[in-house]
Amino acid sequence: MNKIKLEDITLNHIKILKAVDDCGSFSKAAQKLGYSQGLISKKVKQIEDYFGVILLNRSPGSICLTNKGKKLISQTINVVETVENLQEEFQATFSAEGEDLILGATNLILEVWLKQYSQRFQLCFPRRNIKEITVKNSIFFSTSQVIEMDLLLNSCSGYKEEHHCTRLTTHKMILVSFGASKYLNENSLVKINDIDLADIVLLDEVHQELSKNGFLMNKLSGVKILDNYRDVLKYASENQKFTILPDFCKTIIISQYKVLTLTIQDINEYGIYLHVPRFSELLISAESLVRSFRLDQNKLESLPNVNLILSSCSSNEKNILRIGIQSDSIGQFIAGYGTKHISDLQRASSYLEQPISKNIEINRDFDLQIIPFTSGEQMNRQMKRGELDICILDDISLLNIRSSLKYSSP
Repeated sequence: MNKIKLEDITLNHIKILKAVDDCGSFSKAAQKLGYSQGLISKKVKQIEDYFGVILLNRSPGSICLTNKGKKLISQTINVVETVENLQEEFQATFSAEGEDLILGATNLILEVWLKQYSQRFQLCFPRRNIKEITVKNSIFFSTSQVIEMDLLLNSCSGYKEEHHCTRLTTHKMILVSFGASKYLNENSLVKINDIDLADIVLLDEVHQELSKNGFLMNKLSGVKILDNYRDVLKYASENQKFTILPDFCKTIIISQYKVLTLTIQDINEYGIYLHVPRFSELLISAESLVRSFRLDQNKLESLPNVNLILSSCSSNEKNILRIGIQSDSIGQFIAGYGTKHISDLQRASSYLEQPISKNIEINRDFDLQIIPFTSGEQMNRQMKRGELDICILDDISLLNIRSSLKYSSP
């Protein structure tokens, strides 16, 4: 048998030893810490083997520290507590709970696009106060030192060393007619060369986007340009003009104005790009946002009408389904789909005319309590203690838990 070395001893050995003394038994210590009793016994034996002395008096009905055990705990437990306190402090700093998140975006994106996805941003950046500021379309972090921003949304694919840039959505450009349309055809399509640009009023950021095409830049030189999205709609409506906008504006415009819309088939599509400063702590949460747009985009905004409870501790109340999620990586996004799936199953089961088993009664009247955790390991321990009903993990955390179980077996 190999002799236990210093590098084999961790702070967890000290924590386990104290827990056994506090609880007076291996089984109660295992329950308190969320470990198996075999693992508790193994860790105590390892630390006793390292020091070469008995650290626990094991008598029937009572387990307590020996004098040497008391000396060891008295001189080391402060280190364990200090490390745990620092971990909580550092994690709180990283999570930035309650802090402002400054989101810079162009006028069009703030007025229309972001309102359609605000719930998704809140989900991917939980417990942050998202504050929006309007910026020019061409602005980047490298040219905006005077503007303090955490995230930037615009239509420019600016891949620069100073920040990361990812496209979230892509949209076709549409011609919006506020009067009788002389361009209307059976296919509801129009080419840019067929449009009389003298009848056009453009939003400045759309003009910038169209001007990226060298051919169009010359044709657009005499077009009326306005800086504000609402001003463009008002001017076009009052003067029976046309305007060109991305198709994410279509639904809201139709609901407010009597217009005709035609897809422009021969100009570049309009992209929404997310810019995140290099080395920002928001890169992980931003990745969850990016992944959400790579999946089915429409489902996340249609979360069911169920009661959600965001909490930092478990509840002992009945009729509460306690779900643990990760506060890093894509945990929040997975939780959104997980919550929807659970509620869909709940609703679907209510339509069953007969229960699957006559002896089983399904309680469908419950709330969902969402509890964020910093790691899958923490969720696993709380699940073992019976303080969680469901854990939602990403692949990496699941592998880590399986690895820890493998190496922690007695």
